[in-house]
This record gives sequence, structure tokens and C-alpha cells, in this order.
Amino acid sequence: MDKPITFTPGDVIAVILGIAGAIITLSAAITIVINVIKRMKKPEDEQNQRIESLEKRLDTQETRMNEFSTYFDRDKKRFDQIEQANEITQEALLALLSHSISGNSIDALQSAKKKLQDYLISRNTTIF
Repeated sequence: MDKPITFTPGDVIAVILGIAGAIITLSAAITIVINVIKRMKKPEDEQNQRIESLEKRLDTQETRMNEFSTYFDRDKKRFDQIEQANEITQEALLALLSHSISGNSIDALQSAKKKLQDYLISRNTTIF
């Protein structure tokens, strides 16, 4: 232990090169590990992106369907009104035919007139 520790310039360069080599080796190893992790996660990331895209499309479609449902409701009400008017008109027409064939059926004519009159008075003309 009495001997002093001495470094030659070659020893210093060898230590520096060793440290640099270790740093380069570690960084290469870290890069490889990161690439492996990215490759492992890639299918999951692609799947998540596809799911997000599909969810956005679904939300858009649901919004559109909600908008259309109000139109469908209006159309249903309008068709129901048309159907009701057709029933009353056909009943009145049948009463007229019956009266014109037999000359009787005044009660049926008066009943059909009353129903038609009530419908025309009470119907809601504002559909939209």
C-alpha cells in the first residue's frame, strides 16, 4: 500500500472509452426495450383507435336518429289523422250510397253528418 496510484494518459483514455462504451451500450439496450414495448402495444393502440372511431360514428348516428324520431313522430300523427279522416269520409259515403239506393237510411245520414261535422270542427289543422 505504500505504492502511489498513478494514471497514465492511456489509462485515462481507456477509462473514458469504457464509460462511453457503457453509456452507448445502455442507451442501445434501452432503445431496444422501448421498441419492443411499442411493438407489443401497437395492436392494442390500433384497436383503441378503431374503437374510438366507431364510438364517434355511433354517437353521430344516434344523434341523427334522435333528430329523425321527431320527424317520424310527426309523420305517425299525420298518418293517424289521415286514417281517421278516411274512416269518417268512407262512413259518410256509405250512408249516402245507402240513402240513394233505398231512399231511406236518414238516421245513418244524420249520424254520418254529425260525425263528419264533429271531426271537421275538432281536428287540429296545425300539424307542424
